[in-house]
Amino acid sequence: MTARYVALGDSMSIDMYAGGPGRGAASLLHRNRDGDFPGWSGRDLATAGFTAQILAGDGATSADVRYEQLPCITTPPTVVTVTMGGNDLIGAYGDTDAGYVAIDEVIVAGSHILSTLRAAGDCHVVLTTVYDPSDGTGHIPGAAWKPWPQLPAVLNELNAALGRLAEQYDALLAYPFRPVIDQAV
Repeated sequence: MTARYVALGDSMSIDMYAGGPGRGAASLLHRNRDGDFPGWSGRDLATAGFTAQILAGDGATSADVRYEQLPCITTPPTVVTVTMGGNDLIGAYGDTDAGYVAIDEVIVAGSHILSTLRAAGDCHVVLTTVYDPSDGTGHIPGAAWKPWPQLPAVLNELNAALGRLAEQYDALLAYPFRPVIDQAV
């Protein structure tokens, strides 16, 4: 049986915002760009014989991962990465109560996703937390949205809930790169 890598999730797993084809997180995990990242040469999944199925999509919510992406897995994967939750919070942006409801929805969807992956066979699952686009300030530079002072607290709760979910389903928990925001913006 061929080793398979599947990427489920949102824009944190795609190439579009990472500089083009082959530069997104899922793509690089599967096949390193040795010229750009020589320290990772020979340490990617393709070198280990994995095929890849990148199902993640721009703007995907946890419901999209559950109902649209997960059913596309037809052969049990060996490794799965899951990035979700950020777009659920974007849908509630500025409304703290709605943000906490969105967290509950992410966890319900995540429980279904992780239990389905566990039932499908012995695969390694990596669940990713969501980065704070406000860098802890509640204000997103360059965005047309009004500041949401509670955003960091809501994100912290989402990430804590994702951590509990990972622990419940014996998944690894990954923390995304924290973006450096140009303070001049």
